[in-house]
Amino acid sequence: MAKVRNVINFTTLIDDMNVSTTAAALTMPEYLYMTYNGAGVKLRLYLPSVILFSIMLLGYFGNSLVILATIKNKNLHGSCNFFLAFGCFSDIFHASAHWIYLYTTAISGQNFIPYSTCLWFQTVPQYCLTVSIIMTLCVGIDRFFSVSMPIPYGATDKRFVVAGGVGAALLLASYFYVMSVLYALSDEGDTPVLCVIVNSFGGAVALQWFYFCVVINILDLIIYTIVWLFLRFKAGMSDESKKVFRSLFVIMLTVAFGWLANAFVQAVMVPLFVPVSLQYDVMCYWGIPVNLASAAGFVTLYLFSQEYRTTFRRILRLKEQTKKNAPVFTASAMSSKSFPVEYDDGQRHIQLWLPSLIILIATIIGYFGNGLIVAASVINPKLQGSCNILLVMTVIADSIHMTSHWYYFYIVTISADNFIPYSECLKFNLIPQFFLISGVVFTLFVGLDRLYAVTFPISYNTTSKAQLLTGCVLVSLICSSYFTAISLNDLRESGGQRRVLCIIIQSLGGRAYTDFFHFSFALTVADLIIYSGVWLRLRKSSLSISTSNADFKVFKSLFVIILLVAVGWFVNASMMSLVVPHLVDDDYNCIVSAYFGVLVNVAASLSVLPLYLYSHEYRKTIDKIVRRSAVSKYQISPLSGSSSDDVNN
Repeated sequence: MAKVRNVINFTTLIDDMNVSTTAAALTMPEYLYMTYNGAGVKLRLYLPSVILFSIMLLGYFGNSLVILATIKNKNLHGSCNFFLAFGCFSDIFHASAHWIYLYTTAISGQNFIPYSTCLWFQTVPQYCLTVSIIMTLCVGIDRFFSVSMPIPYGATDKRFVVAGGVGAALLLASYFYVMSVLYALSDEGDTPVLCVIVNSFGGAVALQWFYFCVVINILDLIIYTIVWLFLRFKAGMSDESKKVFRSLFVIMLTVAFGWLANAFVQAVMVPLFVPVSLQYDVMCYWGIPVNLASAAGFVTLYLFSQEYRTTFRRILRLKEQTKKNAPVFTASAMSSKSFPVEYDDGQRHIQLWLPSLIILIATIIGYFGNGLIVAASVINPKLQGSCNILLVMTVIADSIHMTSHWYYFYIVTISADNFIPYSECLKFNLIPQFFLISGVVFTLFVGLDRLYAVTFPISYNTTSKAQLLTGCVLVSLICSSYFTAISLNDLRESGGQRRVLCIIIQSLGGRAYTDFFHFSFALTVADLIIYSGVWLRLRKSSLSISTSNADFKVFKSLFVIILLVAVGWFVNASMMSLVVPHLVDDDYNCIVSAYFGVLVNVAASLSVLPLYLYSHEYRKTIDKIVRRSAVSKYQISPLSGSSSDDVNN
């Protein structure tokens, strides 16, 4: 069989982890080559290339507008703006890598070409890909010096700043390219590859570029956060500086999370959960967010920067806007104190009752699934460790918080009151609200418990589980009590007569709404960091093989649970804080938030599925519970020659 190079992003890293992808010991590149070499045009191969090509064309338009706006508007001639324009210029050429990908998979049907040939086609795109990543970092560094040392920064010749940043980016890009050329000139140059841009990084440099990309994006997050803190708390910062940085911060977040999510999926999720036959699909489609982020800078600048928006509209010869700018990048923009009066008419409206019905169905499913988790932990002594008990506390909290959806469904579907006074909404949601916060906290403690267990196993085994659980419960009570107290104080101060759509999130009154947004977002990020740390520790653990395997199997299910919850929270938070304030009238925010809340509730209802799929102990116990229930309900007698114990086991 021909020797096949890694066919898609970062599989060198996967191979280094010694992950077995198939019983036949085939790697994903080998599987693809054996399946599709010489097979002609195949939908599975060319569909991702068509999607990426379409995004590339949109990026040509948007990124060109940013470059033109920078050239035409003298107010956009700062070093930061030039770095941004260079980044857009680089994104145009790096996205052009999709031409050859589309041609080989959708037109010629050749699918695989020699690595050396792929590298020549991808020379400019590879260069510009690295430059683009560095430009985002340069924008952050430029903003950092501008806010931390404004006087020296103002006296600096911006031409040298820009030349230095671009020069450094070109040097780094040259290193990766030269290493790839050396690989192409070796005996490996004839290796057949699927010619996507990341496969142009040859040999060991592919792994080096992977680490480089991850490190740069983490640096972006750190530097931009520091700049945000300066702008937030340092006196004397102009409103215009804050407005400009908002757009840059959102661009960085979309790019950084696009790359980091892509890297995480390919280095962690694919080896753990995806069979070799499906790895190509997962990796290709998870590359789409990165390309969307590269193509969507124009949209972000249009939404968040008045200077860019005005210039874009002049270039496109559109009428000047007279609408007042919507609040941006703030959780307070999500909380609306008004409501659409046309729906407050005593009639049922599908816009209101449809999300309530979906969420109620998820709630009922959650009752069943969460009940199975609780019952399994009660029945099976092996599922009564501190981690299991914390998981039980989490699903109980989720089940109680989801009881709020019954009243929401009643208000918009049965009584058709639709909007009720805040005081009445808080009265019905006080307990569910309390357990909503508790569930978020317990999810974090499940991760901390596993991190403690795998990092300090001896100390963990000697720790009193009762004391550990008591501490977790106390912290949860404190956090929940804080939000309840703030809501009650808002009720006392406001009188509680404002009318609200009675979803649970609207019961958080006053600053509790904004605080909960930041609180849940921060804990979800902490969850991802902690659970990732546990995974890495389990991978490198020096524990015995049996213990490590057992821990690893249990943790798979926990990892999937937190990913479901995190995706739900992040999509909800991103849409409601970044997009909705610009596209939705403030009166309708409460309705839109109900639809995006569906994701979070579905995630909270599906905890039993990962446990059943990935944990043998939970699966065995749940099967036993369900089987006993069926025997009891339908009076099924054991088969002849079998004991009742055989049936139950």
